[in-house]
Amino acid sequence: MESWFPPFNHALLSATVVYFLWQEVKEMRSSGWTYLSSRTNVAQLLMYLSILGVFVPMKFGLIDAAFELQVGFGGFITLVLWMLSLQFLEVVQSASYLLPMIADLFGNILNFFILFAVLQVGFTLTYYQLFRRQDGDAAFNSVGQSFLTTFFVLFGQVPLGSLDVIANSTSA
Repeated sequence: MESWFPPFNHALLSATVVYFLWQEVKEMRSSGWTYLSSRTNVAQLLMYLSILGVFVPMKFGLIDAAFELQVGFGGFITLVLWMLSLQFLEVVQSASYLLPMIADLFGNILNFFILFAVLQVGFTLTYYQLFRRQDGDAAFNSVGQSFLTTFFVLFGQVPLGSLDVIANSTSA
């Protein structure tokens, strides 16, 4: 890839964010303090400020950050901006009634992730305690590796080699 493209892309991102911040400031001036009573407006303002104040300086090397942190922060920004783009459905008559339903859906998704987190941590710690002393089994050597292994079980990647350790210990 050309060496001019990433800095150009980051500068374009900065210019775009400055434009959207200017639009938010104009909206804030016209509506006063009621602007901050909307959670959507506050989320937009915080997201634009974090892009301009944290993400772009990280990409330009002004803030020293690991590449993984930059990718993770960029992914978070992408998801939040995507969710904020749903507000444009307000002007479409055939879709505007969906917005309250989407807000309720996000509440249900949050409840699911709370339940999932409790179960995932429980399985992680249980399997770590069961298999941590087994030689030759790398799937559960640490809590982090145990977390990843139990997470991938959701997708059908079951570590059958770990179960062989139990079968061999009962026959001895």
